[in-house]
Amino acid sequence: MKRLIGLVFLIFLIGVLTPEGSASEKEWKMLDKKSSELFKDGRYEEAVKVNHEALKLVRAEFGDQHIEVAYFFNKLGLCYRFLDRFEEAEPLYLKALEIRRQLLAAEAPDVAESVNNLGTLYYLQERYEESEPLYRESLKTHEAVLGSEHLYVAQVSSNLASVCVKLGKYKEAESLYNKSLAIVKKRDPRVIDFLLNKMIELYKLTGEEEKIKELEIKLEARAKVRKIKDRQIEDEKEEKKGMIEEIKNILTSDNE
Repeated sequence: MKRLIGLVFLIFLIGVLTPEGSASEKEWKMLDKKSSELFKDGRYEEAVKVNHEALKLVRAEFGDQHIEVAYFFNKLGLCYRFLDRFEEAEPLYLKALEIRRQLLAAEAPDVAESVNNLGTLYYLQERYEESEPLYRESLKTHEAVLGSEHLYVAQVSSNLASVCVKLGKYKEAESLYNKSLAIVKKRDPRVIDFLLNKMIELYKLTGEEEKIKELEIKLEARAKVRKIKDRQIEDEKEEKKGMIEEIKNILTSDNE
């Protein structure tokens, strides 16, 4: 009987001492969600303040060397980057990357994300020689983890291509843009125009007029197709609107 009472008491203690989530955890998760919404709305200054609040709670709960701490360092770095406050973004990105390298496998997606973010920051600062190896590392990791057809691979390939253009590595840039284009054609056609325009910029630098004309024809054709589709959508809306009005008229006449 004593053993049974002891077991019941132990179960009670476990339930009390291991709650589903501490008050602090619930608060920083709520702040995380709020900051993401602010960032999505372009309210970066407000997002910075909320992320700082969340980071303070996370560091108090887990210490400085924790994956959640790295997560908020990365989010803050992104906010500062979008505010063009690059000098403030860099140490945050570096700290996020340092923690992730220490705690995660070398090929972890979060490590690749931090590497790519830092590469983008250096690109925006025109630090192309520093940006290039970071993009190469990120591309290698994303391909190894996600496969060669993933949209992240397309994104990083395009990023690396842009750096190659700045460094005068035009042939490699062309190859990378084509690689990215092949992926987005299958995965996200909305990005095709962006990549075609990037390739036109490249061919202007290399003086390849025939390739420029070819891509401009493709862009023009895609614009015409979009216009036709938009017109069809509008026609369908008008047709539905007319049908609804007709049904309302029929119902009204029946009531009379």
